[in-house]
Amino acid sequence: MSLTRHYLYSDIDGTLIAGHGPVSAENLAAIRQFVAEGGRFSIATGRSAALAQPFLEGVPLNMPAILFNGAAVYDFAEQRYLHRWCISHALSQRIVHTALAIYPEACAELCDEGPILLVNPDGIMDDYIVKEGQAHRRASLDECGDCFKVLFYGDHERLLPVQRALSGPEFAEVVTCFSAPFYLEVLPAGASKGEALRWICADRGIDLADVAAIGDYENDLAMILTAGLGAAPANAQPAVREAADAVVAPHTEHAVADLICRYLMR
Repeated sequence: MSLTRHYLYSDIDGTLIAGHGPVSAENLAAIRQFVAEGGRFSIATGRSAALAQPFLEGVPLNMPAILFNGAAVYDFAEQRYLHRWCISHALSQRIVHTALAIYPEACAELCDEGPILLVNPDGIMDDYIVKEGQAHRRASLDECGDCFKVLFYGDHERLLPVQRALSGPEFAEVVTCFSAPFYLEVLPAGASKGEALRWICADRGIDLADVAAIGDYENDLAMILTAGLGAAPANAQPAVREAADAVVAPHTEHAVADLICRYLMR
């Protein structure tokens, strides 16, 4: 058996797992076979290392991971960051103040290496924090330092004017994207899963043409357009499916296994 591409990066939520996980036996078996044949596998997620870890039991990661939607490159084996893009303390304050002036009830979250920092005392609660028991604490903006990203959780329609406000010239140091209808992500300018993938390949001397990547949402677009083979599960957003080179099974029917078996292994 031979591989058509030797590197594979997969999004987690809505791609590698369904609901709150775990990774299906079918996906796990296919990844293990891919690695056994000489393939290199890792994840590209909006999660931190701590929030990704529960879904990685038994998953053979043998490449650096892309975390925080591309704001960090992390080595799970060595438990250290290889590269990072950050939002300064002063800028995160401006971002939060601007957003909450438009949507005062939004859940405002600063994401760094520790627990999620909830900085809006009047905000609604992020359901994922509750459902997954994610480590978090209440904090004031003044006590927060630099962060990988700022995240706003709430109603999609009410988050749209927040995104428009944060896309103006006075916020040229950040970029925004949705990672789910209810999650508006604010990242350092230049950070994306695609740029993180470029950094890894340049650092390791890897040809991007030899890389496959799969994801389902707006925040995955840059990555699937950067990889030599970009794939999307059948449940992906229409724009992501249209941009992909291959559309595979839905995430509920083992999308990553389908990609590996149909496109990466002969």
